[in-house]
Amino acid sequence: VSALLGPIVVQEDLSKRACHMLLVLAGKQERKGAVRLNQQQMAELMISERRPKGWSRVEVNQVLKELREAGLLFKVKRGHYAFDPQAIFHGTATEQKTAIADMPVDFPAVQVPEERRGGPDE
Repeated sequence: VSALLGPIVVQEDLSKRACHMLLVLAGKQERKGAVRLNQQQMAELMISERRPKGWSRVEVNQVLKELREAGLLFKVKRGHYAFDPQAIFHGTATEQKTAIADMPVDFPAVQVPEERRGGPDE
């Protein structure tokens, strides 16, 4: 997880549900960034004491839309999602650079808060 994630979550004012989904999906991320789950599987992962049956697919869809609009997640194809590799990535630095280069052109760029721009030494 990148140091950019926290400021992006705050800047985008992500809902509590979006943060929950973000953390659950980050834990399911495969090497090189893939999240291979359909919406029903995601709904079932959201089981909690308060929601023993998990979320509905409609709720999952709403939260996925919020994450996409924030520029954190994109749909590769049905049942296959990926995070913006600048924010969340599981793999080597070389794999991450390749994943960044392979991102869809129409994917909204993550808006990095001004105070987080620059290199790690700044």
